Amino acid sequence: MKQPKPITHNEAQQWHNSKTAMALLQISACELMHQRQAGKLEFEKHGNAYFYLIPHKVNSAETESK
Repeated sequence: MKQPKPITHNEAQQWHNSKTAMALLQISACELMHQRQAGKLEFEKHGNAYFYLIPHKVNSAETESK
């Protein structure tokens, strides 16, 4: 299956399928759908699959140790 092309080249964001997006956001499939419909998540639909642009969260402990 062809992966979506990122809208932005920002390395702090990455495209994820629904299963990974649910795990990263710690939400159910139903909540993922509601957030998508409310416009709270940036997404692209390819065939029957949705891909979500999820901002990468930097661990504050990692940045403090550098």
